[in-house]
Amino acid sequence: MLKKILRDIRAVGGVTGVTLLRKRDSYTESIFPAAFTEEHAELLHGVLIGVYRHLRGFSRIQLTFERTTVFLFARPEFLLLVTTLPGLDKHMFEMVVNSKFATLERALDTIPVSDKDGQSRKPVADVGEPSLQAILGAMNRFSADLLTECGRAKVSQYWREARSKTAQQYAFLSSLAIDPNCRWSVRKGQKLTASATTSRGLAEMTDHFVNRFGSFKPVAREMLFSVVQRDEKRLEESGYLHFLKTINPNRTPANK
Repeated sequence: MLKKILRDIRAVGGVTGVTLLRKRDSYTESIFPAAFTEEHAELLHGVLIGVYRHLRGFSRIQLTFERTTVFLFARPEFLLLVTTLPGLDKHMFEMVVNSKFATLERALDTIPVSDKDGQSRKPVADVGEPSLQAILGAMNRFSADLLTECGRAKVSQYWREARSKTAQQYAFLSSLAIDPNCRWSVRKGQKLTASATTSRGLAEMTDHFVNRFGSFKPVAREMLFSVVQRDEKRLEESGYLHFLKTINPNRTPANK
């Protein structure tokens, strides 16, 4: 499925090559001309990893050279690079690429994620609804622990501020509601689908929330990871724990 999506982009007049990099494990899929050697591919892969470290959320970069134009499209889960010739059909190109982002994300969710040791584990898309409940459950237990230490008003305010900031990139967060006890749930009549993007968005919101606590932040982060350990397996499978550890490694407790 993923290869077919990339072929559809490659089929646009003026497009010479397409490559996609998944941020979580640097998984790469490409379609380039036969003249594009393995050495070129390895070099490009290294460049993409370097670029992605400086791009967050939704970004677009266009680099124009004498004989080619390179488009970089960054999304929370992946980076898409497309090389084109001067005769590019820009209208068709924009229409095709914009229509493929959602299907690219779904296709990536079906491909097993490789851990640092090279072992593959279950894709987030296969985990389903229980993983979403596990994430919300962990967030709510974390809230409950913080209420005693920080008070209801501060916890509620910081969660709302974190949601507002993160929702700029993850619109699905508007489907969540927080009650007077600082517990998150999906709004009545709304539907939230478990996916890698959902897990990352919730992890980023949690990270922003913890970061609001100022001098209490180190204690809050330790409390968070203590809560996460209670359901570590499901939270790891969902991708939530992975994102908590990789969004900003400097904020992760050294022993986690």
